[in-house]
Amino acid sequence: MILPNKPDQKYNSGLLGWRKWYTNSRGELLPLTSDQAWNRGENKAICLKHEDHEGRQQIPNSECSCGMYAYYQPNREFKFDLRQDGCVFSRSILGLVMGYGRVELHPGGFRSEKMLILGVVDNGSLATSQIIENYKIDSFDALDELMSYATYLSQHHSLEIIDKG
Repeated sequence: MILPNKPDQKYNSGLLGWRKWYTNSRGELLPLTSDQAWNRGENKAICLKHEDHEGRQQIPNSECSCGMYAYYQPNREFKFDLRQDGCVFSRSILGLVMGYGRVELHPGGFRSEKMLILGVVDNGSLATSQIIENYKIDSFDALDELMSYATYLSQHHSLEIIDKG
């Protein structure tokens, strides 16, 4: 197993999850449902439906769809787009995140108030290289390596993996 660039990093309690992003031409990570780019480091959920949501209710909230989403398990069917010559041109990225703060559990995944990107699968594309550099995050050559890292984090830090599959 390849350990991350920051092996001395200490993580507080949280829930490990998986998500997929798309990238834009500026090398930013974008969720599937909005054009709000993720930040380097901690990301805090905002409610896109109710401007005054944060003052009225906590995020996430069972009465709203706000929060930062992650799945319990990575999608093993996730495929990178390849051209006929074998070059990767996909602008999609699969990664491991830590959700923390207020968290709501659901059958296939969770929503949390805050998230931190812990690592991504490097699909060899220029877009992924740009993301790794811009966000200063660890990259792994294969999904199995990133899954091993998730197991390592759950065993050596107060991070939980929920097995629903």
